[in-house]
Amino acid sequence: MAIDRGTARLLLEEHRQRPFDGSVLQLGRQTVLFSERQLRAWAEVTPVVLHCIPSERLGGMRDGNGATGRRLDDEVFFKLLGFGEVQSCDVSPYEGATLLADLNQPVTPAMQGRFDMIFNGGTLEHIFDMRAALANVHKMLRVGGRAIHIAPSSNTIDHGFYSISPTLFDDYYSANHYSILTLYLFECHSWTGEWAIYDYGRGRMDSRLGRTCSAKMAGVYCVVQKTAGSTADAVPAQTDFARLWQSGREDGGSARMTPLKEAVTEHFPDAAEMVFWTRGLVWRQPSVRRRSMPPLVHRY
Repeated sequence: MAIDRGTARLLLEEHRQRPFDGSVLQLGRQTVLFSERQLRAWAEVTPVVLHCIPSERLGGMRDGNGATGRRLDDEVFFKLLGFGEVQSCDVSPYEGATLLADLNQPVTPAMQGRFDMIFNGGTLEHIFDMRAALANVHKMLRVGGRAIHIAPSSNTIDHGFYSISPTLFDDYYSANHYSILTLYLFECHSWTGEWAIYDYGRGRMDSRLGRTCSAKMAGVYCVVQKTAGSTADAVPAQTDFARLWQSGREDGGSARMTPLKEAVTEHFPDAAEMVFWTRGLVWRQPSVRRRSMPPLVHRY
């Protein structure tokens, strides 16, 4: 797991809107892929003020602004953002996590209600029992605390067990009475390159096609806040299907082919094949596919 430029810029923006403090738990230790000097430059653009860290903790030569060119570690990065306590958990000790826990299993009482923020920067998709992992995130968060998820969505085959669509976070956290603060879809050629960030919203994606409309990798960025009424055991229905079911009840209809389509498919199969082939050809054109994308909000 790593914190690259896109992740850092999104976290700085979240810090600008809702300043960080208290304790943070990383799901897996994060490798930071930039220097303090770069972080301070991005903070100035955002703009936010970073917290002070003792000189001996950073090391390296300082410039005229008191920043070093040395790459940061995860503890210093999160303390610069304002957290007083930085912890990490992993199923294995190989990366030096401060807490050992298998998130496929319920966490111990000592880890429950302990953290002001839980940061999933690329761990959830590697946990087989995702429902258990999400329940553990809920248990470990304090009321009022935030969970921040960054997860791959497409064009990352075999990166993890799962590729995660925004609707998972949207529907799960809505059903469990969390406040959804931010939900973005982003695209990039590489995680360390420029990110194009889109404001995801219900009805803004064409779920029948599910395309991000390019050969780029896509991912999800989600920020939610736990409330006094938040739960973890509500099982959501996917929004698009819930909307369809509601529409069917109101209209007295169902989701099925129209009589004309049924007649063409049954009596003119060659014509139906031509229609399917033509539609596939049209959807190969980027200018057509791009219409399904949500509004662009940032480029980082």
